[in-house]
Amino acid sequence: MKTKTFFPVLCSLLLLFLFTSCDISDDGTGTFNVSARHRAQKCKNLKVDIGDTLIFSASGIWDMGLGAVGPDGSGDLCECPVSEYNGRNYFGPIGAVIGRIGSGKYFLIGSGTKIIAENSGHLYLGANDNMGPCQFFRGSCYDDNRGSIPVSVEIRKK
Repeated sequence: MKTKTFFPVLCSLLLLFLFTSCDISDDGTGTFNVSARHRAQKCKNLKVDIGDTLIFSASGIWDMGLGAVGPDGSGDLCECPVSEYNGRNYFGPIGAVIGRIGSGKYFLIGSGTKIIAENSGHLYLGANDNMGPCQFFRGSCYDDNRGSIPVSVEIRKK
């Protein structure tokens, strides 16, 4: 019985390691496998300073619980880290790749963007989805997501 639970635990730990490592080469480039099940995964080997330029690109498909989407997501009702209030509802790109530096605000990455860091800290990458549990009006949440998308990052130091 113990071997039946050991293998899934070992696989989970291996996946956790794979999805939380971010190897940046000496030239400032690297790739990070972003899991659809998390709002913000710390790219632990990557520290960003104010004024650094970050260039992102992402491709692939993941499942947000309501269907497969690419890194730009799908516009829908979304009380997500990156969404806007239109006077009645929150609306945002469910399933889009998002990022954050340190404790700063989330920003949209999608299939690609270029930003200049406004604060310093570790880089966090994740999926844009409803922040609460999958219940009531929320048709999608982090718990029902599947898959990952590779995100390439290039950092040009200030």
